[in-house]
Amino acid sequence: MLIGQILATKGSDVVTTRPDATVMDVARVLKARRIGAVVVTDAEGALCGIITERDLACGLADHGADLLDMRVADVMTREVSTCAPDDGV
Repeated sequence: MLIGQILATKGSDVVTTRPDATVMDVARVLKARRIGAVVVTDAEGALCGIITERDLACGLADHGADLLDMRVADVMTREVSTCAPDDGV
């Protein structure tokens, strides 16, 4: 199966945020869009990282409620694997 086949079913919308957004902002987006991750891009649209539900859970364990006021850049995953639509699963 190819990545493009999965995207044809799931859709190819990519939700992004900036590194200086707050974690609370991202939590609201995750809830509203019913998704588990948001891609983090800089002002030019270059990939900086990804922030996932797991990043939020780990951040909550490490920082407690203060996490919500922290910046995405402080808790996001910086190493992101990417692929193309014609790549196999």
